[in-house]
Amino acid sequence: MVIHRDDQGRRARFDFTTLPGPAPFRHSLARVFAARCAPSGTWRSVKTSKGAWWAIRPFTQFLDAYEGAPQDVGDLTAGFWNAWRLSLAPRAFDYTKHSRVAGPLQQDPRLPHAVREAMAKRFVWSTLGEHAYRPEEFRAIRSAARRTFRPALQRIRENTRRLEQWRAGAVSHGTPQWLLGEALDVLARTGNVPQKPLKNGGMRALFRYRAVLGGTGSLCTWRRLYLSRKEAAALGVLIAAEFGCNATTICELAVPTVVPDSGPAAGLIYRLSLEKRRRSGRGRFESRNVADMGADSAGRLLSEALEATVSARTAPGPRAEAGRLLVWHETTPHDGQGYPGEVRIGPFGFGTDERATKDWGRSVGLPGSPMRRLRKTVNVLYRREPGQNSQDTHDRVYVLPGSRPAVPCSRPA
Repeated sequence: MVIHRDDQGRRARFDFTTLPGPAPFRHSLARVFAARCAPSGTWRSVKTSKGAWWAIRPFTQFLDAYEGAPQDVGDLTAGFWNAWRLSLAPRAFDYTKHSRVAGPLQQDPRLPHAVREAMAKRFVWSTLGEHAYRPEEFRAIRSAARRTFRPALQRIRENTRRLEQWRAGAVSHGTPQWLLGEALDVLARTGNVPQKPLKNGGMRALFRYRAVLGGTGSLCTWRRLYLSRKEAAALGVLIAAEFGCNATTICELAVPTVVPDSGPAAGLIYRLSLEKRRRSGRGRFESRNVADMGADSAGRLLSEALEATVSARTAPGPRAEAGRLLVWHETTPHDGQGYPGEVRIGPFGFGTDERATKDWGRSVGLPGSPMRRLRKTVNVLYRREPGQNSQDTHDRVYVLPGSRPAVPCSRPA
């Protein structure tokens, strides 16, 4: 049994006794797997170890079905490895499977040199040729994300103003507006409006508040101060379209800090801290200074993101994840459930994973998540320089496969 606890406190358990194949081989796999999951290992995220686990499983199934299969790592032959390699389809998914099995095995000193040479041979695979969006497509996606996020921002802004007036004593006691302010105060402090338990185990807003709230649905209750999952995903799409960051970086984005001596008079300047988990050493962390220069500027987007998430970030539950920018709310709490790429505490969720952006994309007519192509579009057509990548990776992965007719460097409005 291997237990992996990553830098975000997430845990995953991997039971190698459930895998097929010879017991000595499974024991050796568990040993090199545990070395990568250790604090000194190379796997910093549970998502990485889970991906490797689901690649190792079909490998052990092939090992178990292979006639005269090697009993341990030292018994591996180049012929067996080539047979396993030929069983994989020439596509990106199977290339990843190949590399995720080869990497841990190469840590075992007993692995024969001939097998290491076989592992080093190029894995030829085809790709669908994911291209950057055209300017009109890019504009359409940004507009769709704005149509989702802006109404949410206005809703939260208006209810935050009402709550501040109530807390300042500017609302007459006993009026409907006072009752609404009281409900908003409870919502801000607990994550929900005043509720009572139901016989079926659910919760419902107290009767005395229903009239001023306008109903018991999410739009009338917790969405007055908090973003929903899809609204947070739309905000993540806007951040990707502005900065060209990948989905994981946006998911784990820290709250930007205000640069000293900047402010409303001189103009707000934010320091945005970014982390690239796949890189180590000098290239792992990066910071950017982003100025709020008015409507449609990159800094204004950060100002609006801070405004839309302030209630969620200061609620009692999310304080355990202090420092995360993207915090949202949901109707049903999901404590302790292992959502890949997300952390859940009570009714609050943190970050936006691929499923969230895919759900948002489908809700606005897109075939799925636009995050990968947005990143490519920004880095290839508008930034035209490496973004959290080396120059070689930028040229090889982004520029050449994503070639499009030349367009102006300015980003479409």
